[in-house]
Amino acid sequence: MSTTPHPRLTVGLLITQGHWGGAQQYVFDLATHLASEMNVVVGIGSPTRGQELQQRLAAWNTAHPKSPITIQQLTHLVREISPLKDLRALAEIKNFVVRNHLDILHCNSAKATVIGSFATRALPVRRVTTVHGFTFTEPLSWARRAFYRTLERIASTSAHLLICPDRASYAIAKDSFHIPQSRLALIPHTRTDIAFLPRDAARTALAKHIGHTITDHTQIIGSIANFYKVKNQALLLESFALLAQQNPEAICILIGDGSERQNLESIRTSLPCANRIFFAGAIENAATLLRGFEVFALTSDKEGYPFVLLEARAAGIPIVVRNIGGCPEIIEGVSNASSVTTPTPTAIAAALTRALEQNPISQTRTSSELMHNATRVRYHSLVTNQ
Repeated sequence: MSTTPHPRLTVGLLITQGHWGGAQQYVFDLATHLASEMNVVVGIGSPTRGQELQQRLAAWNTAHPKSPITIQQLTHLVREISPLKDLRALAEIKNFVVRNHLDILHCNSAKATVIGSFATRALPVRRVTTVHGFTFTEPLSWARRAFYRTLERIASTSAHLLICPDRASYAIAKDSFHIPQSRLALIPHTRTDIAFLPRDAARTALAKHIGHTITDHTQIIGSIANFYKVKNQALLLESFALLAQQNPEAICILIGDGSERQNLESIRTSLPCANRIFFAGAIENAATLLRGFEVFALTSDKEGYPFVLLEARAAGIPIVVRNIGGCPEIIEGVSNASSVTTPTPTAIAAALTRALEQNPISQTRTSSELMHNATRVRYHSLVTNQ
């Protein structure tokens, strides 16, 4: 019995910036897994920000010349609200779709989703959005929350397919935005094949990055996240200050960089344990160092289904996270991980103290093919059934 082969689709993955984070990891993983059977074009905004995604895609192209990914820099699509640039971005994204003859435009940030939905309304392209956390769920003023909720609702309901990696986002889309289940997909992110360094090697590398001696007795509370306000590393620093009063062996290492760095440095200076808090900067393949931590902590105000938490779970180290987004789902059944409902320094410090008493555990490997295959099937379904 013969089957009709799938057409070779042309898919455009759109993202607001190339500065490395969870959304960039998602785009990279998806692009590289689909490139052998689809024409993949990645449009990246914010030309003055980090170029990590562009660089990693270019390196992948060099290693895989038979299935290259097209990389296109967008000038006017930026992370912040900028009325003039946002208007120009509408035309820019429309040209991106038309120029590349896209069958599917897959948006990967709230900003890209909103502008992409308005830019392509009159075009035959099928619009897909992956929710990396809804902006309106952040701790905002009621006016800003209402503004973002309206925009995200319009953009989400206009998508031909909304991919939700976590049950919380899926519930918002289904029950609050009233998106039909036929246009929703629950596809959790997956992360595999991380070349973790052994504990001693990871700690030696961390010591070099922070310029400070790490002994076998040092207890490292570590975090990996870009320094944006929504990541709320300030809460982690204040929580660590309480823990440090009772634990002279503990230090805190934050891996990452971003617009909040100056504010975080100011907070560190004000704390009595300032000399035990270290900013390691952005580190390529930082996840490989996770087994050098005693505890991984993530105190963000908003998360979708964060890759870094998948990586920490795979490393088997104790974990403390906020009870937000897909975080509780990721650590379900993990004996040395906990989520904190009350976002106060006292509650976080208590959870960190308990985590330091836990041991690393072995984790069952999962296949990243689950995510890519599910997305691939939905792409073809969209085009075949339009």
